[in-house]
Amino acid sequence: MEPCQPSLKILGGSVSEKPTTHPLAEDRASVDRLSRGYVRVQSQPFLQANAFDEVASALLKACYRNGMTNSKIQLLLFLVVPAIFVGQVPSEKSATPEPLLPVIDYKACPFEGCTFGKWIVTRDSTIFSTWKEGRKPVATLQKGQVVTGLTGVHITYEPDRVRVFQPIPELQLQPGDTILRYMYRGEGFADIWIKGQMRKQYDCTFITEKDNSGCLQDCPAKVISDGRKDWWVRLKTSQGLIGWAKVEDQFDCMDSLGGDPKCDNL
Repeated sequence: MEPCQPSLKILGGSVSEKPTTHPLAEDRASVDRLSRGYVRVQSQPFLQANAFDEVASALLKACYRNGMTNSKIQLLLFLVVPAIFVGQVPSEKSATPEPLLPVIDYKACPFEGCTFGKWIVTRDSTIFSTWKEGRKPVATLQKGQVVTGLTGVHITYEPDRVRVFQPIPELQLQPGDTILRYMYRGEGFADIWIKGQMRKQYDCTFITEKDNSGCLQDCPAKVISDGRKDWWVRLKTSQGLIGWAKVEDQFDCMDSLGGDPKCDNL
């Protein structure tokens, strides 16, 4: 706390402390106001010599009270403000929320060897004006018909949830942690969400599927719930019609690694 240095302003003059002597005044003074470290003295008959003592004492007391109050306020701010900010530090969960759903991947061809090109329709199916809601039928594809795949969109409405049962040091995961799995890329690779980070095309061969298949190494994690996902493709018919179809195993020759002669000759 800074030292208190009140100033006395008397009849237009100013002193910083009580003088050892002061001239006799023709008037007697009385204090009409103590405020903000100074005293204004108004003129009246017969100024008493001890008026300085009373004024100085009052000023010192006021300064002391103000100083103590300021010190208490500063101490309160010093203690409370940091606590408020500490209370506002977000948790890991709130700071890194899960991706908003649905998660949409454009130009998607979600398996090893997947390719856009000439496909054979394996059963009758309908193509639509769009993959989005509000779509309308465009045409019906016939079994055996050849179409051309142009592009695709993968939609994750709900990711797979994978529970960790053993420590996974390379991912800094402990038993009880959850992995969210989104689009499958093929050959055990997929897009996964771990502790606030999306890892694209990550090797997920350490994950066991619900039917106990899939795992190729250590097997420290297992799928506890399957998500909900769709893959839509945009295609063109031989008549020039263009539409969208949800892939449900109704196309052959989508796999460039299949080695099927009938696909090679399309």
